[in-house]
Amino acid sequence: MYKVNRLFNVNTSCLDINYNSYIQYLQNTDLDNADRAWFYQTCSEFGFYQTTDNNYDFYGNIIPIDWYVKQCRDVFGSAFDNSTVYSNIAYTNVLFHGQNGYHGPNTMLTYGTADPWHVLGVLSQNGPFPIMMNGTYHCAAMGEMNKTSDPPELWDVKYLIQELILCEFMDNIC
Repeated sequence: MYKVNRLFNVNTSCLDINYNSYIQYLQNTDLDNADRAWFYQTCSEFGFYQTTDNNYDFYGNIIPIDWYVKQCRDVFGSAFDNSTVYSNIAYTNVLFHGQNGYHGPNTMLTYGTADPWHVLGVLSQNGPFPIMMNGTYHCAAMGEMNKTSDPPELWDVKYLIQELILCEFMDNIC
């Protein structure tokens, strides 16, 4: 954990895992608190929680879904109960047609097989997308292009993204 903490907090020697400190941090309404904005989206739109509710989980059931809903309630108030959070997520799936019906314009969907969240994405083929990249991780296609360090499949996807963006900004002359 120390090495992971060093990646994100260079000047911090310890990783604070105190629940109340975490809740206080998320209650901070400063405009530069992007974690609060993302957390609000998980409570009000996405869900996106990693739980151990599955009976087949190696770790048992130590982090149930209700633990995340409790965080929503503790940060944003009593209106964020199980019913509200679940119905918000269901509404988002209806609005965007869930995993199997999403047809957003100007959207490129890329996933890595090493990304634990890829199973939540749109995985059924819709034209040329989604693109599944073997052995890559969460948001891998969003990084800088590097021909020497990117696996060939990842580099190809980054190149395609670049071409599609240029095409969009060049009045679709591609």
